Amino acid sequence: MYRMFACLVIVAFASPLFAQDAGVKKRLLLITESKGFPHPVSARQYTITKDVALEQFPKMDGLEVSLNKAKKVVVKYHNRLDKPLEIKNNDGAVLAVVKPCHVETTFMKLAEKTGLFDVVCSQNSRVEISDEQLKKYDAVFFYTTGELPWSDAQKADFLAFIKNGKGFGGSHCASDTFYTWKEYGDMVGAYFDTHPWTTKIRVIVEDKEHGSTKHLGDSFFIDDEIYEFKAPYSRDKLKVLIRLDVESVKKPGKRTDKDNAIAWLRDYGKGRVFYTALGHRAEVWNDERFQQHVIGGLRYLFGIEK
Repeated sequence: MYRMFACLVIVAFASPLFAQDAGVKKRLLLITESKGFPHPVSARQYTITKDVALEQFPKMDGLEVSLNKAKKVVVKYHNRLDKPLEIKNNDGAVLAVVKPCHVETTFMKLAEKTGLFDVVCSQNSRVEISDEQLKKYDAVFFYTTGELPWSDAQKADFLAFIKNGKGFGGSHCASDTFYTWKEYGDMVGAYFDTHPWTTKIRVIVEDKEHGSTKHLGDSFFIDDEIYEFKAPYSRDKLKVLIRLDVESVKKPGKRTDKDNAIAWLRDYGKGRVFYTALGHRAEVWNDERFQQHVIGGLRYLFGIEK
């Protein structure tokens, strides 16, 4: 019995998902800010005390409190969050509780399981992005939408951070961000165009050696919202990792070349970019295959894996 238990422990911790790297932990900044379509997995959870009034809430950085059309209190908290936050009045009574979103929770769990990195989770990129702040991190990861409220100086600092040797990662709607900032699209490698498929699809693995894909075999099936991409998408600039098997879907897409990449890598100056279009659904974030896919991407961003 003892020998069997020991074997199980060895197998569990030999899994790539739980493998730890010697040395100093890496630092990751995770941004899950929505200025466009609000994905459920990036929505923080709010529990508001019954019959609480607007004027009872304190003034806090990152806290927004308003009334909806039904005259009910609505709370939004944008700053850093790594555990449930109780918002209290001056007498110490709890007015609301804020919990991290699903994406934030998953990254925190992966950080703990792997021992590879520490993560800072924020939905306030305007505060987080600057040359001085970025010096604290080895990579930045986006689950974002729309035009984030950055200054030109912030945009320049962000691109310089990557070009000078750091990492940028993005999942799903990271390509549905900053349409008016051409340099961002060039860095990511593509912009979202359409999502004609929200169904179970077959994914073909093009790179079977990379840490983000070597556990996936030749192909696999997954149920998610699948993107098509528009310019600047080009295989000339990207190392495609996985792609949609177009024969696995009944509805045709817009691309006549049927080149529907799902995840890729690219160099950007001295830095590294990893993007995966998967991650619309909570079930995907809970899938160990996807979690290992993300961990492999992070190892690349951190410079651990070439």
